[in-house]
Amino acid sequence: MNSNNPILRIAFYTLGCKVNFSETSFLVELVVNDHLIRVRHTEKADFYIVHSCILTSQAEKKTRHAIAKAHRLNPDAKIIVLGCLSQLKPKEMETLPGVYMVAGNNTKFDLPRIIQQLIQNKDCKSETDNVHENSVFHISWSKSDRTRSFLKIQDGCNCYCNYCIVPYARGKSRSAQAEDVIHAVDEIAKAGFHEIVLTGINLGDYGKDRKESIIDAIRIIHEHENIQRIRISSLEPDHFNEQFFKSLPEFPKLMQHFHIPLQAGENSTLKRMGRRNTTEDIIKICNSLTETYSDVCIAADVITGFPGETDEEFEKSRKLYESLPLAYLHVFTFSAREGTKAEHFPDQIHPQIKKQRTKILLELSNTKKKDFYLKAQGQIRPVLAESDNKNGMMFGFTDNYIKVSFPYDKNLVNKIINVKLLVFSEDEFVFKGQVM
Repeated sequence: MNSNNPILRIAFYTLGCKVNFSETSFLVELVVNDHLIRVRHTEKADFYIVHSCILTSQAEKKTRHAIAKAHRLNPDAKIIVLGCLSQLKPKEMETLPGVYMVAGNNTKFDLPRIIQQLIQNKDCKSETDNVHENSVFHISWSKSDRTRSFLKIQDGCNCYCNYCIVPYARGKSRSAQAEDVIHAVDEIAKAGFHEIVLTGINLGDYGKDRKESIIDAIRIIHEHENIQRIRISSLEPDHFNEQFFKSLPEFPKLMQHFHIPLQAGENSTLKRMGRRNTTEDIIKICNSLTETYSDVCIAADVITGFPGETDEEFEKSRKLYESLPLAYLHVFTFSAREGTKAEHFPDQIHPQIKKQRTKILLELSNTKKKDFYLKAQGQIRPVLAESDNKNGMMFGFTDNYIKVSFPYDKNLVNKIINVKLLVFSEDEFVFKGQVM
């Protein structure tokens, strides 16, 4: 653009996982400038970028709703759909009102070129190249949206669990080179961040093609003097191996907060899902984490209503979750994804039964989360203070991911401070704390 170009507005809306969030934030940095300013997705814009998700039927519906809402806000706007839904269902996305361009999971990193072509009223054909034939890895990180920076160091998955559509949309597992991770961490530190959250589609696969591991990525970040906290977004059970646990004492900057996709707590269900772990593995992992960290926060993804899940199998899963030292659950109701093996499995569960089971596990999650928080009452823990000011209060998370509020002080923003956890609010799941 030159100085004679009018100022245009662009809005971003992201659905789905932390990888999508990291990529969106990275794309914002690439395209926003003095002539193309960012506005909220609820405002009128000239361009709407919808970063889609296809993980569940609900995510797909939300993507379509976001596109429709953007078109209502400005029927003349050019809507560009990125991500997993556009990768797998490009023709469907193209037919939606207002959609000018559909870009798959590799093409989306050409967003600056795409927008320039649209600004110049040039034809811009949708592009969804074959992610399974493309081994290119696009590293990305967030710089402007939150106190923590989400750093994507891995993409794709080779597992092909029977219920999961993601490998078909993201392609084979691949990861960033060490030198690219070093560069990204330098850039994140220069931007003033003190905490990095490592993300990936199957994060524990980092570096496998080079005989490296997630431990090597943690080590790179840990050695940077300006990065004080490291979190791992999610690790599959098989990545909690002997080497991983042996290495943990080396990394005091690694927060005692781990998220594990368990998916089921009963071996027959796990086998039908095509999972690579057993309930015995899950118990061993949780025990090892609690032995390593005294106040560890362990979260888990679980699926209810997988085809063939009997009442007895569900109850076994529920009892296992109840017995494990889990802080909370992310509960997903099974929805058959087109193109997966589970789509054609017999004994599909009635929607009402799935709904009931989901409700039971959500109630269990709330109980476990409340218990986890109350155990911390009276403790003094390090908190990274965030910038939001809500009615004179600011917020942050402890090392073990407990949300804390305390009186707003602009001098504390983006600093790690010690806070005493005083009063727990069950309605908001937050501790009122006192800065020490």
